[in-house]
Amino acid sequence: MEKKIVIVILTVYILQNPLAYMTVIKIEEQQALEKLKRSGKEFIPLLAINQLAVEIYKPALVDNQQPHDRDEFYLVISGHGRFEMNGETTSFKAGDLLFVPAYADHRFIDFSADFVTWVFFIGQDMKADAPR
Repeated sequence: MEKKIVIVILTVYILQNPLAYMTVIKIEEQQALEKLKRSGKEFIPLLAINQLAVEIYKPALVDNQQPHDRDEFYLVISGHGRFEMNGETTSFKAGDLLFVPAYADHRFIDFSADFVTWVFFIGQDMKADAPR
């Protein structure tokens, strides 16, 4: 049986509406993966609203990312490997959730070729146009 992860954000608050208009936003894993593949990039943004940004990330061979100015969560879609943060290393596999505080030095290492993860940035983006 194939396992699918679908991320659904049930309430989105529109700041211009004092009644907090609500709607459903759905990001399907397969569609996100196809969009990422078509982009030719290692990551693409999928949603940015209020203080939440959602991306999908599939590094090629080496994870070269730098520390970010916001807290972030990784929810591993597929693959396995090791994750390093501030000199501490742990293993990861599909379904694992990893938390990284803002400005922490971190990277995925020794990961399998099928490694892909959701990325959730939380908090105000202090450098909206900064490179990853």
